[in-house]
Amino acid sequence: MKSLSLKNKIMAALAIALCAVIVGFLIYTAVVIVNGVKPKAPAVIGGDDTVYDVNFGGNISLLGVDYDVELQGNDGEFTVNAGRISDVTGGTYTFTEGQGYTFTFSDSSGTIVRSQYDADTKSFSFIYHLDMGSRGAGNLLLSCTDEDFVQQGEPWADIPSFQGVGFAGITVVVSCDAENNFRIFATAASPAPVTEVTGSYEFKDGAYVLTTSEGAVYTSVLNADGLHEFVDVPIYVPAISTSMNFTFTQIVLTLD
Repeated sequence: MKSLSLKNKIMAALAIALCAVIVGFLIYTAVVIVNGVKPKAPAVIGGDDTVYDVNFGGNISLLGVDYDVELQGNDGEFTVNAGRISDVTGGTYTFTEGQGYTFTFSDSSGTIVRSQYDADTKSFSFIYHLDMGSRGAGNLLLSCTDEDFVQQGEPWADIPSFQGVGFAGITVVVSCDAENNFRIFATAASPAPVTEVTGSYEFKDGAYVLTTSEGAVYTSVLNADGLHEFVDVPIYVPAISTSMNFTFTQIVLTLD
């Protein structure tokens, strides 16, 4: 019997090795399926470089139509999808161990929303205002269950932001930061600038309180939608040499 050539011996060895790899993969796949391996919970932060997914869900009824809304993301970025309408909005998120998630929405003037954690239900949740134009608008609760999360210290409060629209479309924003400072200014798209107002804010007795650097104090009230509003705040508009009274409504999320 004629012996195999060197070339044929090499080809035979490669074939055997390939078969071994395929068999090994099939065995591994079978083990994974049988044992029900699943991704780690989103809030479990380990010492490795694992990419964690965030998956929040909710539903809302607008003009008699029910929409399933979900927020999905990984590696620090997310998108929100409503029903069959993809990529309604997006942005970035960060996770702080022992506290939770902070979401920054890219299409809402940098609106920041911090998720709240309920130890009884083991769930994160936050509310934002979903505006789908002619389809309607409403407040939406998104939630995500995480059995493995352990909260440390007191839960944080949302960093609020507010917006008001005055005569001729002058749009003014109340922007707050994590250090309890606020700044009132006109958006870049506003037809006229306003004199900026700065100061500090706090959440006290169920309301937001703005105290300007000049000492004026404004306290929010809840509107019919359950959002905080500052009613009739005078803001000076240099272009018309007078002040205009703005009602600033809490922005949880504003969509085009």
